Amino acid sequence: MTDCTESQSVLNSHVYWPQNESMFTPGPKAIIIEPSKELAEQTYRCIQTFKKYLPNDVKLLLIIGGGNAKDQLSQLKAGVDIVVATPGRLEDMIINNMINVKQCR
Repeated sequence: MTDCTESQSVLNSHVYWPQNESMFTPGPKAIIIEPSKELAEQTYRCIQTFKKYLPNDVKLLLIIGGGNAKDQLSQLKAGVDIVVATPGRLEDMIINNMINVKQCR
């Protein structure tokens, strides 16, 4: 794992991090972890293309460093089914109890 101290402090300075798990929606059913921002974006676009074969209400979220963490958190709170993420930002969100991964299979 990478040292997330610097990115975590940057995120903490701009985003409210809830500490109570009950504040979360149930969480995504699937998380796809890509090693780079570019691959995560490419995977996200591919899923968007193939989403037409999935039920209409499937919600997808891209979680990457450099993206607006506040917007990502807002979308998480609204509920998502599939998350495509990079390791650093995803780990920050898990460590800070921002994302509930208990429903992932």
